[in-house]
Amino acid sequence: MGKKIIVIFIISMLIIVFGIFVRIRYTKNTDIKGHFMEKLQPDIVKGNLITLKPLQEQFIEEYYHMFSPIVRQAIGLPSTSDLQETTDFLRAIMDDPQHLMFYCIFDNPTNKLIGAVVIRTPDHPNGQLGAWLNENFWGGERYQEALYLALKKYFDYKANNSIFAFVAVDNKRSLKAHQKMGFEIVQKSPYDAECCQGKKTHKIALTRVAFKLEQKHFE
Repeated sequence: MGKKIIVIFIISMLIIVFGIFVRIRYTKNTDIKGHFMEKLQPDIVKGNLITLKPLQEQFIEEYYHMFSPIVRQAIGLPSTSDLQETTDFLRAIMDDPQHLMFYCIFDNPTNKLIGAVVIRTPDHPNGQLGAWLNENFWGGERYQEALYLALKKYFDYKANNSIFAFVAVDNKRSLKAHQKMGFEIVQKSPYDAECCQGKKTHKIALTRVAFKLEQKHFE
């Protein structure tokens, strides 16, 4: 009888230890790829003016040609880059857990790739939100709709109450577009952001509440 109790006790302890081990492993995975690190698994999102499509290998060359020197300089990047550099950069993004979602923006009337919008984790040095639109498609509310659709996807999926971005001080067009969406400047230039190659930048942020107030303009 005594031996039976000892055996039961040992088995019980082994079960407890195994349970703790599994819980620790689960917690570690959650810390590494948990709430903020989990990919959003983006799908195609169609708007009135544009359609958001998840980044794919087949889009890379078109992305390269539309990511023009004018756009690159506006967002604080060197004006030139070759196709291989762009390919390597985008392939790395596809495997990067800090990039929660990466959409290419397609113009509905022409079905051309005209830009991109990306949302990253809060600890990314380039900020959470990044977006660009080829200069031939500036105006006409395409950029606004792309921002709206991506941000709606983000706030619908995540429990986060805000999102932030960096905008170069001299990129007044971009700053105005984000402010129309409800973003506010939370830290004025000079702000040390790696994304803008030494340019003076503002840190801007959008709250869930402010975004909901702007939704009525798009629905």
